[in-house]
Amino acid sequence: MCPKGKNFYIDAARRAMKWHEGNLAKMRSCRFDTIAVHGVYSMQEAMDFNQGSIVEPIYGHFAGLPRR
Repeated sequence: MCPKGKNFYIDAARRAMKWHEGNLAKMRSCRFDTIAVHGVYSMQEAMDFNQGSIVEPIYGHFAGLPRR
């Protein structure tokens, strides 16, 4: 592992903040029904953080169901 130093990560965070500001400004100009259908996630965020999924995953379980 090659350490890049803290400045690498600080710069990456600044770039991400700048990108998020632009994306939020774009979403604020959308109508409510567009945001309700598409959400505020971008495709880039989905690929980076949600394994390519725009919709948040549902982790269901059967713990609350009665047994037969």
